[in-house]
Amino acid sequence: MIDGTFLNNPTVWHKEILWTFSEGVPVFGAASLGALRAAELSAHGMIGVGKVFQDCNSSVLRADDLVAVQFSPKELGFLPLSEAAVDIAATLERALSEGIIGHSVLNSIWKLVEATHFPQRKWASLLQNMEQPCQGDEASQEEMIVHLERLKAWLPDGRVSIKAKDAKIALRLLNALDGEMIVLDGVAYRLDGDGNASVASNKALTPYAAVINFEPAVIRSLDTETQKDALEAQLDALAEARNLFYAVRFTGNIKHIKYRNVLRQEKPYKPLLEVVKTQAEFELNTAEGTILGFRCPDYAVGIVVPGYHLHFFSADLSKGGHVLNYTLNSGRIEIDHTSSLHIELPETRSFSDANLSAGASADSILKAESNDT
Repeated sequence: MIDGTFLNNPTVWHKEILWTFSEGVPVFGAASLGALRAAELSAHGMIGVGKVFQDCNSSVLRADDLVAVQFSPKELGFLPLSEAAVDIAATLERALSEGIIGHSVLNSIWKLVEATHFPQRKWASLLQNMEQPCQGDEASQEEMIVHLERLKAWLPDGRVSIKAKDAKIALRLLNALDGEMIVLDGVAYRLDGDGNASVASNKALTPYAAVINFEPAVIRSLDTETQKDALEAQLDALAEARNLFYAVRFTGNIKHIKYRNVLRQEKPYKPLLEVVKTQAEFELNTAEGTILGFRCPDYAVGIVVPGYHLHFFSADLSKGGHVLNYTLNSGRIEIDHTSSLHIELPETRSFSDANLSAGASADSILKAESNDT
């Protein structure tokens, strides 16, 4: 569910969605009305996707009309006639990050947006109203005019639609290597090609997953700046036996991290070594979050990834991906070792007929899973 009509036309009712659940059909919600319904019905099993849902679910969005737009009738193609406040907010945040406007100008514009009825939220009228002297309550009028002129020139290429972005995310699945997956504290999350996180449907498919009921037997504090190679050496030293499997988790402050997410693949599927050549890469400085995953013995190559296979998840559960490199500041390290390995394979024709020898060497897997591509 992405959007729907309202006001003079009936919108999707909560009981209609609950009835859909009762028929065994999973329902996703994102972007607009879908995000609102997902936040309202998440406790009943509706699956929310994207930033708009996250903001609704965490009460950052406190008014339903912040996702609403006025649009033309069906005969004219339902064309938008106003701007959604969430898209205006995303655009203003981008303009701020690129130095187009300052904080005081952003705050002044946003106050006007909140005070404007949603059908009248249009960039042209909003900017025109901001040029009036009474609107410069946080920014001086001279500062306001200068920043507004820059914003007008920047808007044609700089506008952001978080609603459209979330809608596209909701139309994808984990299958076909569409991003990465993290299971943290019993909840599965999908990390898309843009690095954004959302709760995965229990009906979603994934071509590969390694999970464990995490019960750490070793817990250590990290109090000094530590790079990737140094941390892995410390973890190796803590290992009880190098030929066992280890689940590891770091939680704390990260000085710098580089991570990637693979983009959605289409048939005929390529080997992973080819897929990662077009991966989306991201970098963050001074982040709070979790780095988690497995250290597997070399002899298990082809079944699992030998060595360390780690993923990053931000503390606010909004972004993450497959770890390429990092430097840690401080936090907690936890290790759970196991001597058991349970494998479940798909009983499908495509799996039975697949050539699984391609890219299965230790060298090719290491290249695919590291930054050396």
